Amino acid sequence: DFNLFPNTTVFNQVELVQSTLEHFVRLLNNDDLLQRAYTNFKVTFGEKRALPSHGPLKNRIKIFKDNIITIFYHNLRARMKMYSTYEMGVNQFADMTLDEFKIENLGLKIPEDFSQPANNLSIDLRSLPAKFDWSDHGVITPVRIQQICSACVMFTTTAVLEAIYALQNNKAMVDLSEQHLLDCASKENGYLMNEGCKGNEYQDTFQFAMEHGLVSEHEYPYTGEQGECESGFPPVTRLKGYGRVYPRPDYLKAAVLNTGPVAIGITVYPQFRFYKEGIYDDCYSGNLHHNF
Repeated sequence: DFNLFPNTTVFNQVELVQSTLEHFVRLLNNDDLLQRAYTNFKVTFGEKRALPSHGPLKNRIKIFKDNIITIFYHNLRARMKMYSTYEMGVNQFADMTLDEFKIENLGLKIPEDFSQPANNLSIDLRSLPAKFDWSDHGVITPVRIQQICSACVMFTTTAVLEAIYALQNNKAMVDLSEQHLLDCASKENGYLMNEGCKGNEYQDTFQFAMEHGLVSEHEYPYTGEQGECESGFPPVTRLKGYGRVYPRPDYLKAAVLNTGPVAIGITVYPQFRFYKEGIYDDCYSGNLHHNF
């Protein structure tokens, strides 16, 4: 409990973190303990966990060990307020390398000629509340798991439309089909930037939702891989239009408050894959990888 050291100097904090980390690493050097930890991990995340399609690695346990050391070290510094205060945790990605995680999970494509202009909303900054969260208002559907398939754009599209549908229909909840988008909003069907589990672009996906609508998850359940497009299912709802919000915090806040949840792209760096809770405040510039 690092609250026991309120007057610890920065120098002593560094020493304390280093010695605690060294002790943790020594524990993990015990092969029996590490094997038990890895077995517990596989049991805990068995249903969510899927190893990369390009084959398992012989040193999977070593990857697991390196990752939990990274998680432990981050949380040590966070609790000592030496670093970002958000918490990391072991999850289904804990025995994957960073490259595997990127290949199998990050699939946002951004077109160079994105044609929708930024909508400069007319906002009064004084009218923005200090805090607002649509999940407090009963319109946000549960978090989904895309499995080992870079279909984040499909999941974002359904999540946003589910929330907007609830807002417009007295909080009636619907579960829309990501698989419908994965199979049908595809390069083979004229949506040239979309490549199924290899990554997709939100402009093509939104366009499909405008032209064809979205069907229910019950009618067209998710499989975690791209298949043949199946037709004949009645759409539950249809997107009427979309636009791009000027990427500044106040404009994003205004868009969320006035129109509902928005789809965003972020740059994913190593720390994000083990995020557990708190305010994620690592800030990097770079290519956008992930959509939610």
